[in-house]
Amino acid sequence: MIYYFTGQPGAGKTTLAELLYDDGYIHIDGDDIRNIFDNKDYSEEGRKLNIRRAHDIAQFMDSKGFTVIISLVSPFRSLRD
Repeated sequence: MIYYFTGQPGAGKTTLAELLYDDGYIHIDGDDIRNIFDNKDYSEEGRKLNIRRAHDIAQFMDSKGFTVIISLVSPFRSLRD
């Protein structure tokens, strides 16, 4: 199962994800993905790359039986769909 929280910066996505988090859950936060991959590119392409990486990790973890919570600023409808 993948839970996906999206919204503007400061809207409470991470706070909500942390409230739902428990031992069997994986939380993927956009800021964490940026730090892991050292992606400080906030252009449209940089943002899309960050979102795709988060989705790929979430799908992999879901396929391994983990419940995943994603919290991202996700401004592009095509990537949210």
